[in-house]
Amino acid sequence: MKKLLATLLALVLALSCTLSLAETAGAPALPTCTVTGSYTVDREVLAAALAAFGADERTAAVADAVAAVMNELGERLIVADNGVEIALSLKGTDLITLVGELTDDGVSLGSSIIPSHVLTVSGETIANALQSAGGETGSALAGLDFNALGEAVGSHAETFANSCVSAVTYGDPVPGDYVMDGISYNVMVPINVDMEAIMNALDTFMNAITADENVQAAVKQLEDKGFNFSADNSEPLADEPLPKLDFEAYMTMYEEGNTTGATDVVFKVYPPESEEVATMGDVLVEDDRVRVIVQIFDTEDADATPVNVMYEVNSIDGGQQHHMELYVNDMYFGFVCSVAVKDAVTIDSEVYVLDSEKPLLCENVVITQDGQRTVALNDGSKQVIALEDLIEGENAESLRSTLMMEALFSGIGGIIAGASEAMPEEVGALMSLFTGSDGEPAEEPAA
Repeated sequence: MKKLLATLLALVLALSCTLSLAETAGAPALPTCTVTGSYTVDREVLAAALAAFGADERTAAVADAVAAVMNELGERLIVADNGVEIALSLKGTDLITLVGELTDDGVSLGSSIIPSHVLTVSGETIANALQSAGGETGSALAGLDFNALGEAVGSHAETFANSCVSAVTYGDPVPGDYVMDGISYNVMVPINVDMEAIMNALDTFMNAITADENVQAAVKQLEDKGFNFSADNSEPLADEPLPKLDFEAYMTMYEEGNTTGATDVVFKVYPPESEEVATMGDVLVEDDRVRVIVQIFDTEDADATPVNVMYEVNSIDGGQQHHMELYVNDMYFGFVCSVAVKDAVTIDSEVYVLDSEKPLLCENVVITQDGQRTVALNDGSKQVIALEDLIEGENAESLRSTLMMEALFSGIGGIIAGASEAMPEEVGALMSLFTGSDGEPAEEPAA
């Protein structure tokens, strides 16, 4: 039954996406925007992390050389003039470019990988490919009443959600002087979660979906098209051993019953038929700040170090900052992402490995609503090849061989040459490491 429900929900979502695409298909032009990105790798932090993980010297040397190159890499995506430009640059010099344009007949594509050619794809070929990709699934969806199916699923889902809300009840506030993480509260409110009621509601939801006439009609139609749905004859979920949940909410409450300031919900999860805590933590909500802390214990090994997870989101000037920390076997991993929306959208991300002070990797992305493409699709010197001719034309094999040789010698060769010119020492060291050459002349063979 779970498989059936997931399939039907996916069909509803698929139709929604299809209708959305159909409504925008007639748009006269692509929206204009520019996306740029750059990276920074702390090579000292990288070396320390690799050493801690037991990497050998060769692996560390390759990683350091790659990091040196990454520090000079840049990315850009420009959407303008009804086309797209994608580029990867090194020290401001483009290594790889890809340009695409929408035309009256379809799409034209050019790349520095095949610098002497432009590929075209007709709209008919694209339509046929999409239709072929849809295939049997598309024909099966054609006769489904998605409105009735969506209403049926939505109605049962709403009933299930209301039942889950009713399964959560609140006890009488317990006055006291409570201090958690430096924040004072004056009441503790116990929260009761009836897991059996939630499982019963889930069983009721699944049974209602199974018995619904609109769902049954959709299933029958799909089965007539060759789709098979195996019945789930499992026992009711409520009959299975259920975990125990313990919740306590700490807050500041006035005599009138109104609350103010922060709220901290502490929780514990016990495995079925056990008094040992499997998971514990708390959720703090304070103004625009939300913080979640979770500890996961190994119930089979009491001496094992628990896994600690922290996630926090805060408001910053013009946006939000997301912060996540993970401790596994006393090893630290962290991730910070700051999103600011002003004249431009700026996304700064940092990845921490073992070192909580210095990020291993930083990424900066800037998105603006303007732009102009800088790389021409065809300067008039390039040969135009239709994808149809490349696949099944009279000279298809010869054309494919030509493009392959051009990609190997001009494309990849050009990338290596450009990178070597921009960073000769770093790229040379990297090539030596990959080829196993140390750059010294070979010894004379013995006589």
